[in-house]
Amino acid sequence: MDKKVEEFVKSCSDCNVFVDKKTKEPIKPHRVPEKCWETVAVDLFGPMPSSKHVVVVQDLASRYPAAKLVTSTKADKVIPALTEIYETYGNPDVQILDNGPPFNSIQMQNFAKTKDIKLQKSPPLHPSSNPVETFMRPLGKAMKTGRHSGIPEKESLKNVLKNYRQTPHPATNLPPAAI
Repeated sequence: MDKKVEEFVKSCSDCNVFVDKKTKEPIKPHRVPEKCWETVAVDLFGPMPSSKHVVVVQDLASRYPAAKLVTSTKADKVIPALTEIYETYGNPDVQILDNGPPFNSIQMQNFAKTKDIKLQKSPPLHPSSNPVETFMRPLGKAMKTGRHSGIPEKESLKNVLKNYRQTPHPATNLPPAAI
């Protein structure tokens, strides 16, 4: 029965009009940088129940994450968070990001130009190829756990960053804070 339905759908011209024919770009592996903060991956996490989002930056050499809470995903809120992070850790040479609105904005292009940062986009149909996505799962779990336990978002964010930075990473066998 399943086979007959499949064959019917394949031969149905009306059905084929609505088939998603996009082909995904192959995932391109990222080169591991030789020095810390040479290349970073950037993404947004959220929204959270408070309607806030988290700007997340992760160094690809050490896997060290940094993050800031923001009230909006607009470039005028994301860029000051990135500025604060880069003032603490230094400007990267390359910033990998997805194709979301704040990252495609003229403001982001101008920000990168003034900081001498090369913007590198992850493939449009593969947002998961952004290396920072591996940090998003523990971040999400920690934020949910904190909310369930009544811990404020800012404190939950501090806790997950501290714990992640002190835990050996499988790619390096060292804690990100030690590199």
